[in-house]
Amino acid sequence: MRSVLSSLFVGLIWSVAPTWSQQSPSQVSRSVIQATRTAIPPEIDGQVDEVVWSQAVVFDKFIQFKPDEGKPASERTEARVLYDNDALYIAVVCYDHKPDRILRRLSRRDRVVESDGVGIAIDSYADRKTSFLFVVNAAGVKSDGLFQNDGGEPDMNWDALWEGVAATRPDGWSVEFRIPYQALRFAQGEVQTWGILVNRHISRTAEDAMSNAIPRSATGFTSQFGTLEGIRNINPKKTRLITPYALGGATRWPLDAEPAWEHALVPEYRAGLDAQIGVTSKTILTMTVNPDFGQVEADQAQLNLTAFETFFPEKRPFFLEGTEIFRTVGALGGDGPRTEMFYTRRIGRRPEGYEDFPDGFDESKGEIRSNPVATPILAAVKLSGKRDSGFAYGLLNALTPATNKRLLTATGREVVYETSPAGRYSVARFQNPLKGAGSYIGGIVTGLNRNGIGETDAFSGALDFRYNTDDYRISTEGVLATTRRLTDEGAEQGHHLQLRYGSFNHPSLLWQVGVQGTSKGFDAGDMGFSQGDNDGFGFVWTQYRNLNPGGKMQQFSISAVTWHSRVFRPSKIFEQGFNLNPQIQWKNQWLTAFALNVNTAGYDPYESRDHGLYRKPLNAQLFGVIRSDARKPFSFTANPLLSADQYGKRGWGLEAVLNLNVGSATQFALEPGVNFTKNETGFADEDTFQGQAYAVFGKRNVDYTNLTLRGIHTFKPNLSLQVYGQYFWARGVYQGLQKLLTDGKLGALPKPYSGNP
Repeated sequence: MRSVLSSLFVGLIWSVAPTWSQQSPSQVSRSVIQATRTAIPPEIDGQVDEVVWSQAVVFDKFIQFKPDEGKPASERTEARVLYDNDALYIAVVCYDHKPDRILRRLSRRDRVVESDGVGIAIDSYADRKTSFLFVVNAAGVKSDGLFQNDGGEPDMNWDALWEGVAATRPDGWSVEFRIPYQALRFAQGEVQTWGILVNRHISRTAEDAMSNAIPRSATGFTSQFGTLEGIRNINPKKTRLITPYALGGATRWPLDAEPAWEHALVPEYRAGLDAQIGVTSKTILTMTVNPDFGQVEADQAQLNLTAFETFFPEKRPFFLEGTEIFRTVGALGGDGPRTEMFYTRRIGRRPEGYEDFPDGFDESKGEIRSNPVATPILAAVKLSGKRDSGFAYGLLNALTPATNKRLLTATGREVVYETSPAGRYSVARFQNPLKGAGSYIGGIVTGLNRNGIGETDAFSGALDFRYNTDDYRISTEGVLATTRRLTDEGAEQGHHLQLRYGSFNHPSLLWQVGVQGTSKGFDAGDMGFSQGDNDGFGFVWTQYRNLNPGGKMQQFSISAVTWHSRVFRPSKIFEQGFNLNPQIQWKNQWLTAFALNVNTAGYDPYESRDHGLYRKPLNAQLFGVIRSDARKPFSFTANPLLSADQYGKRGWGLEAVLNLNVGSATQFALEPGVNFTKNETGFADEDTFQGQAYAVFGKRNVDYTNLTLRGIHTFKPNLSLQVYGQYFWARGVYQGLQKLLTDGKLGALPKPYSGNP
């Protein structure tokens, strides 16, 4: 079990998106909001005081989602909808008998902070699976996102051009939206009937009031919406958006680096272009030339002593927008290893030979003239769309040039060393809808062609599916994948299978079982992300929950999962164990949780780095989560950790997030972390004796400290200043070095070890 504790992040509006349903969509009683055509578009100033708004039908039957599920909203809320040939106009008036206690916090766009707010989700596809989210908080900060496959977690990286303005009133506050049809996707037709949900969040009471009554035990999200009626004789619009950019900067390299840099300060200049063009109303062509990644936050430094690479989430705008269709079953890991057929971070990654030097180059006397830290992207094109039938597709192609490290020898001669070959990355993906909530069958193919002698070309393909009954009484998913790598030594090919089956329609008891297996030679790492091969994994997960326990608790749940994994050849137990995870959400908006994780002894095929099976010990970890009330000016999250194993390992750590809101426009987040591990047995290095390579293991003491600071000051909803910095320190010391023996145990070294692990 490689991931044992998942923590829920509860945000402003849509983190409360409901999950787990007792009723099918056809059985749900749906509210109806009536849209009215207008000849004069309202001015979007948030005031809701123009005469044109008096023509709209008022909807005011808002129902609590929490804290008192099913009861009328504690404060009156009115929603009005107008439309014309170009856009949808929505006004929401939020009355409040304590207007001085409305929480208004400024932040940059798409950064969700605790605040009063209004969110609107529109299912213009009318497929009960996909919806577009538009949020404005009481300070006027905008956020937008995309819900897919009837899921309740929005993709907040989706962006559109729309207007939203909030205004203060003596009796509360109000907000006006203008959503142009370019921001929505819908079929041609005389009459449009869409799904809609309007949600008002009242921060001081932690209340969410919705335009359609949705039980907190509901599974799915978009399938639970109310109905928007009255829209007639409008036409879909095509998107056209062009964004040029210019960037200047500099990198300062350490003076004591070896080899040294010819110039410690290296300037950088770049220019490029991004464009979005609507081929049809439902098909978008996105292009980028020398894309701008200047606004991307750097990855946090991490200490990784495992055999697997660290997974970093995508942060680059071009690869975030519209790439959700490329995600296949298994991409999020869940209760098992992560397998992702297309991992966008592969494009523009750090060159494979970034830290290498040509034979004969003296690093102590030579200098580095230039060495790109990331592979440039010459151009990338992405085509994505959805037909009226619900059939969705995506195509992506990107070109990267060869990257070269330029060096100066001790005699002043320049040496050019290739660190990465030129490459062409290609992806094609489709999803065809099936009857049932969030159900589909899909396929994906990927290809990487590298230019250069001895370079590897890589190809992969997969079929995946999800099937849920409308009431989620049956929920199943699976993926069958294959990879093929072409090298000078021949072809390497492998396969991967994953299946899961569960039931999520009971108000208190949920369960799921799953299996997956990977054959020798499966490697999605050229275009995707995978963790290991030649092994299998199975689990049983169950959860008991009480969504209305009474007293001081808002909801309570306890999850348990047990698993068994094996190495296929030779047939050995890899690991088996269990995890127990209770969690309490308190009515005062605090959250407490812990997880106990226990693994039995087994044979690890990865720790030795391909030098045989390692007999790993019985081990256990205890995780904790304490999160305070985010409505307060100061809030925090603390994650303590204890670990131990049969071979004498002892460890403890603490990670925290300290949030400070200074007034309504400035936020600071300090993220300290410490970890101390003693007597952990692990891989140290590789050595040879009499021509035979073997793995060197040892007892290691590992300590690290991390301190990350983020600060944001928002001058107005569309102008902010952000600062970011990280300090990271780590130390590891090995002792008691031993050789890995053929039976998986450790024994004496055949010769003294002279390396530096």
